[in-house]
Amino acid sequence: MKIKAWRIHEYGGPDVLRLDTVDLPEPSAGEVRVRIKAGGLNRSDLLWMTAGFFKPVLPSLIGAEICGVVDKVGKEVTAFAVGDRVSNLPIYTKGAANAYSHFGEYANIPVQELIRTPANLSDEEGAAFLYTNLTQVCALVEVAHLKPGQTVLVTAGSSANGMSAIILARKLGARVIATTRISNKRDMLLGAGADHVVVTGEESLAARVAEITSGRGADVVYDCVGGALTNEIVSAIATNGKWIMYGFLDPSPVTINWPMWFMRQPSLHVFSLIQFAGSNELGLLGKPIEFNEAVNTVISLCCSGGLAVPVAQTFQGIESVQTAFRAMEANIGGGKIVVRF
Repeated sequence: MKIKAWRIHEYGGPDVLRLDTVDLPEPSAGEVRVRIKAGGLNRSDLLWMTAGFFKPVLPSLIGAEICGVVDKVGKEVTAFAVGDRVSNLPIYTKGAANAYSHFGEYANIPVQELIRTPANLSDEEGAAFLYTNLTQVCALVEVAHLKPGQTVLVTAGSSANGMSAIILARKLGARVIATTRISNKRDMLLGAGADHVVVTGEESLAARVAEITSGRGADVVYDCVGGALTNEIVSAIATNGKWIMYGFLDPSPVTINWPMWFMRQPSLHVFSLIQFAGSNELGLLGKPIEFNEAVNTVISLCCSGGLAVPVAQTFQGIESVQTAFRAMEANIGGGKIVVRF
């Protein structure tokens, strides 16, 4: 069948996206055809189109996270039926290229990569609740072992991951210090549950964290910025604190303040969700037991209302995908950006 789907024919930013008409084969054995209802944008999508992580073979489809309705089932499929509403997991049984192939009218997806969308979530929320919240649960629960009473420093607090991390950390009983570059996002972060907000464009992160923690520093740093903030962070972390670095919004090189590193003795964990989900391309087997536990935790918390799905902005129509990615580049903050197909 012929469908409309977003593809890239060269590497670059959102301007390289093209809405093409392509052939979609019948679902193979073990696959279902999903009519896409909504797509959630992730930073990994931008890295995909810029070849900043994997290098996709051109022309390449785009778009990782979706919610949709099963339209047709392939042979040997018993777990899903036509009409089931589904969301996709960040596991890629057919390789990395299959991870970014969903922003179209329909997509063929292996059943191992799907779950039923919780009934209490809208299509937009169904396309936004898994990837982000799974990242936080795996990082803060399984890696950092965040405990009640500890202090966690969340950088880029107004990002989708940052907002989710604030909510989860408070759920776990931690005190949260969130950062933002500009002061007009302070109230947003306080409203999300942050106990304190540090505006890094106006004040010293290390000095403010020292003031808030009576000189101890943050027990856990949850960081997706890096770059120029690195030495400030190492000065703000508690001795033997845990530093989870899951992104690099600021890729600029930095001269490391090594004496401070040796004084603080932090445990640095360079983290990605694929450490739990696995990746054939990177030779990562994953941690299937812990990953499945994290999936169940996210579903349970979202169904009970214990974990919010912060959708910042929704765009209407498949044609708006390019505009939505431009909005992501502009860092509007407040949560996930979703496209209603």
